[in-house]
Amino acid sequence: FLLKFCGSKRVSQAMARPMLQQLVDNLSCGGCYGIEWELEGNSLKHKEHYNPQWRLDEVKDKGLQGLYTTHSASYSFIVGQGLVGQSFAKQQVLFVESLQEMTAEGIADSYAGWDSTEFLRVGMAQQFGIQSAIFLPHPKGVIEIGSTSLCKAMPGFFSDVAKDFIEANADAVYIVEWADVGGTFKPCGHSNPKKVAMAPGDLYSLAVPASGDSPMKQALSTKKPVLKLGEEKLCAAYPRCPLAPAGKQNVIFVPLPDRIIEIGSVTPNGHVPNACSAACTNTCKLLKAPIAVEWRLSGEKIKAVGHYNSPERMAKCAADFSGSRYTLESYGFEFSKGEGVVGRVFASGKSELWPDLLMLPAETFKRHALAQTFDVRTAVFLATRDAAGVVDGVLEVCTCQVCEMLEEEILKSEGKIPKSILSELRELSRPSAGSIY
Repeated sequence: FLLKFCGSKRVSQAMARPMLQQLVDNLSCGGCYGIEWELEGNSLKHKEHYNPQWRLDEVKDKGLQGLYTTHSASYSFIVGQGLVGQSFAKQQVLFVESLQEMTAEGIADSYAGWDSTEFLRVGMAQQFGIQSAIFLPHPKGVIEIGSTSLCKAMPGFFSDVAKDFIEANADAVYIVEWADVGGTFKPCGHSNPKKVAMAPGDLYSLAVPASGDSPMKQALSTKKPVLKLGEEKLCAAYPRCPLAPAGKQNVIFVPLPDRIIEIGSVTPNGHVPNACSAACTNTCKLLKAPIAVEWRLSGEKIKAVGHYNSPERMAKCAADFSGSRYTLESYGFEFSKGEGVVGRVFASGKSELWPDLLMLPAETFKRHALAQTFDVRTAVFLATRDAAGVVDGVLEVCTCQVCEMLEEEILKSEGKIPKSILSELRELSRPSAGSIY
């Protein structure tokens, strides 16, 4: 049981702010610690820290006394002193590739304009095997994230969910993950392709009031994605720094149980991002299906966590439904295990194919009115499984026409979509007597 010391107070590291933990856990090159430094007067002092469990175990196995984070708690930095103080003074992100090889002169040579910055904890970093570190300033302090791996370039911070979104859009999007921290939305992760000149320093200094009219607040309140198309402005309550190239830009804000994920297009033509996993996208392409909704268990309820619309479907929705969509409206629904088609498939682990959703009773299919409004007819509800074979979600794939899932087409997808989904498709592709096939 580890404790951090802050003056005479003793606080469990488990109380570290969720955002700090997410930044460490989501560091693309593997984060091993996080420290938040808070401005008090003219000095930056240790406020809190976080170490993942694997790091605690590693330090114990190596027989090291204490932790890099707990030892750092005794330090403070005058504004402009050390990497922490310099990052805060200039309000610029500082990335250090190798703390192991750092000297005062080396930093001055490597980072022009950093006024002969020295890293006051270099000996401690070497003792605890800290290789790379990034310093993220904000108006009230600095967040320091470090790794025992050598990061060759400025790392990104993104969760597994965000990684799925990136893959589903073929790296044609940027990602910003937002967390509600004490009534304020703050970035807790990002990823950007090389074609986008993202400014992490500006990004991580943002703090958007959760009580305002920001797109994150709208997504959180409605429990539905908020889509901003083309030249539509992102309201004054969202002071986001420029993250995408000039020209048309489409952005979608997806609500998840613990965060809001902003997905923005970075292509010149500004395609509308898909808010779904790569597996979902590949399954839709395999079945030539224009619509999909991903469902996952959150607490006691099964909720929508992702969706897909083909370009043709997007055009139809814009022309016929004023841009609204079956997928977006589905975020307003949730199911208990065994409830409705989604809940039943999740509970039983048996996938289902329904040739016409409008033939289902409204009490069985809660989105009957949605299917009718948005002309959604045939649907396949696939039980998806984790590596251990346990059902972990439901993938709902829909179309306006009957899907013809042929065995030979499914076999062509080997390696493109998870084997668990393939097995479900193979079962459904073997028609029984009297089926629609």
